[in-house]
Amino acid sequence: MATPEMAKFLAEAPARKSRSVLQPYLEVIVELKRKRWSYRTIQGTLAERFGVRVNHKTVQKFIQAEVRRSKKQIELPEVASPVTKRPVAQPPATAAFEATGTARFQFLKPGEVLKKGRPNE
Repeated sequence: MATPEMAKFLAEAPARKSRSVLQPYLEVIVELKRKRWSYRTIQGTLAERFGVRVNHKTVQKFIQAEVRRSKKQIELPEVASPVTKRPVAQPPATAAFEATGTARFQFLKPGEVLKKGRPNE
């Protein structure tokens, strides 16, 4: 329980300003991240346009801290793994399992189609 003295102190205590020089540019940074700009590009733009000289890692950590700190979620685009977005090429070899559970590989030439049955038959 807060005593009247504690309540008075809290009411009179000044709020601290943000320690980050990036705070005034939060909306700009978030919007550029939504447009899929890299942290390095954002850092360069802040330096060129606004004279704010920080490292790209500072921009990254600032955004991550704001997302954690923010009650409203800052929605940034999800970065998909480059492996999942690329078309999957057909493997050069296919495994055929025998009843024993061991695998045998049949290597195919480009354009050759896998035939049913055992290789070399």
